[in-house]
Amino acid sequence: LVGTSRSAARAVREAIQRCGPKLHFTGVLSEDPSLVGREFGGIPVLGGVRQLDSIIEKADVDTVLVGLPYYHPDLPLDTLCDCRVKGILVMDIGGFYEATTQKVLLERIDPEAKISPSYCPVGRVRWALKDLLERVIAALTLLLLLPITAVVAVLVGITSRGSVFVGDRIAGKGGRGTTVYRFRTTERTAGGEERRTRFGRWLAATHIDALPLLWSVLCGDVAVIGPHLERIERSAALRQAFPVHRHRELVKPGLFGWAQVRFPRGTSAEDEREKLRHDLYYIKNMSPLFDLLIVVATALSVLTRRPWG
Repeated sequence: LVGTSRSAARAVREAIQRCGPKLHFTGVLSEDPSLVGREFGGIPVLGGVRQLDSIIEKADVDTVLVGLPYYHPDLPLDTLCDCRVKGILVMDIGGFYEATTQKVLLERIDPEAKISPSYCPVGRVRWALKDLLERVIAALTLLLLLPITAVVAVLVGITSRGSVFVGDRIAGKGGRGTTVYRFRTTERTAGGEERRTRFGRWLAATHIDALPLLWSVLCGDVAVIGPHLERIERSAALRQAFPVHRHRELVKPGLFGWAQVRFPRGTSAEDEREKLRHDLYYIKNMSPLFDLLIVVATALSVLTRRPWG
């Protein structure tokens, strides 16, 4: 590992947690001379960044991970080129993090990556086919479940006071606000508080309250597979906290997604970063096979009642 940045520390820590003994680090080269002879994430710091050539000659290294910006004055670019000629894999720490954790390293996103087509590799034709297929799936599912939907609507109306459906304003593609609907699962008490009803608890536990969301898919406002749904005011706040959050607006939000299936719900700042890492990984790698994997993983997650992977 070349470089001891914060992004490198996160990548190493999570990669070791995920891969265990299969992953062996020979050592670290640091841009900070004071770290030489110490440990970085449990890995010995063998020397400075400029000593890469001599360290490679002594050690049995098959991969060099670059944890510094490529414009860093101490980074020996010529030596990195020589490594590739010798058959040694040279890999950016961001790519290494994605390969081992299936998430995007937010701290490593540079200005060029923010406008790169790789952040939404699906072309117009494939995107149109994905959209058409998902609308057909939504229409068929709504038709198939129409009797269940009607029964649930009646039961919501007779078991508690209030409207059958409740609407939420969410951030859609391009940051545009759109309204999605669910079956109501709460009622207002005499004191003015919202309380989950007995039937509403069952609806929420079985996710049947989300059936009306299929109408939003049919209308083209929401995808079946995509980044998790976010209330529009919450999305605006997150864009202020994490500028790269607006990358999620490249595609429509989805009922199911990589973040939903891999990471449990949470509202802390670190929880939001973790969900964003998963969402951006999906956008960067979206494909029909990836969508199919998410569908299977979602089914397994619902059956086991725990995050997948």
